[in-house]
Amino acid sequence: MAVASIQRKLTPGELMAALEQLEPAEAEKITRTMLHLQARRRAPNLSNRETELLHEIYREKRPGFQEQFDRLQSKRHEFALSPKERQELLRLLDESEAFTVRRLQALGELAQLRGVSVDTLMKQLGLKAPGVV
Repeated sequence: MAVASIQRKLTPGELMAALEQLEPAEAEKITRTMLHLQARRRAPNLSNRETELLHEIYREKRPGFQEQFDRLQSKRHEFALSPKERQELLRLLDESEAFTVRRLQALGELAQLRGVSVDTLMKQLGLKAPGVV
C-alpha cells in the first residue's frame, strides 16, 4: 500500500502553539537551537574559529546533569545529604563551574574577534547572563 505525504509550512501561530506544548527543558533546547540558527543567518560566512566558538557557546550540559544537581540541592536544603551525595554535589558544582568558564572564554574570544564587547555580543546572539547554579 502506498503512503502519500503532504507537507505544508506551519504558520507562526501554529508553530507557537506547538512550542507551548513542549516541556520546559525541550523548549529551552529549541530556544538555544533557534538562537544558534539566527546567529548563523546573521553572519553566514563564519571563520572556522568563529564556528568552533559558537558551538562552545551553545553547547549543552550533559544529559541528566540538571536533574541530578537539582535533586542533590534539594536534599542539601533539607539537610539530608549523605557524605557520598555531598561529594557528588561538589563534583557537579566543579563541573558546572568549568562549563561556565569554557562558555565565557568562548564568548570573550568571539567578542574580541568581532571587535565588540561581551555584552554587545550576548545581545547580538540573544543570550542572557549565565545563571547561578
